[in-house]
Amino acid sequence: MQEQSYYGAPTDSSVKMIRERLRELYDPEDFVTVINVDTNPVTYQFAAPQDSETFSDYPGHKNTIQKRPPQRITLQPGDTKLVPAYEADQMIEATVKQVAMSRIQAKIDAGEIDKRVGVADWTDPYFQNTLISQIFIGKKDILSDYNSKPVEVSKDLELNEIEQPKPVGRPRKEV
Repeated sequence: MQEQSYYGAPTDSSVKMIRERLRELYDPEDFVTVINVDTNPVTYQFAAPQDSETFSDYPGHKNTIQKRPPQRITLQPGDTKLVPAYEADQMIEATVKQVAMSRIQAKIDAGEIDKRVGVADWTDPYFQNTLISQIFIGKKDILSDYNSKPVEVSKDLELNEIEQPKPVGRPRKEV
């Protein structure tokens, strides 16, 4: 008999966190295009890595200070967005959890399962892989795109016509 998961889908022996699965698709410094595949708006919040500072007063202890409050974003159903990897991680994780919760809620509302035992399992590897493949559209190398475009130089401007910056402050006294 073939081993199957609780939901009847094939089991995936690779038990990983969502972030580990996402690192297989893109690196932390990449820009990623994502889409809201849910029928409801997805709201998530994130803080850019440069907006937080971690320091240690003594070994084994860490303090993290948020320099700026986290940003809160809402994507409407079907909206796509080009985002940095740290924001994509938050958006994809929020969407996976929201879809899992809405699916279990639909089963409870339909009377298929008792609300006391209804548990949304967003850690199911098959569920995660399926949903991540729908949300993640692809990586975008914006730096290469920017560097590959030719820069237009105005032929009207000669190098010797460029004004030198004017000195700031009081004029020098002649001695």
